[in-house]
Amino acid sequence: MGGDREIRREKVHPHGTTQNQWLMQPQTMEQLMAILAERDAAIQERNLALSEKKAVLAQRDLAILERDAAIVERDNALLERDNVIATLRYRGNSMNSCNWGKRKENA
Repeated sequence: MGGDREIRREKVHPHGTTQNQWLMQPQTMEQLMAILAERDAAIQERNLALSEKKAVLAQRDLAILERDAAIVERDNALLERDNVIATLRYRGNSMNSCNWGKRKENA
């Protein structure tokens, strides 16, 4: 007797709703259309947010490229400056050594 009957229990989902509540059919075409319109609006909102995110990331990438180019330009200017300083020191040292020899001869 007791084994012949199935005991049916509704499964409870983690959000506290039963499985049957998730599977409920809309009662009217208007309800179905409202659900679809809400879903479509959510999808459009998500797509817009993704597009805005892509645009912001593209702007960020461009700013990073510009920063990197400015760093390369700065580094090149520093190298050029260092080369000029080294050249001036070399010329100054060679002139001083020539003058040093002349001073000894005049002394």
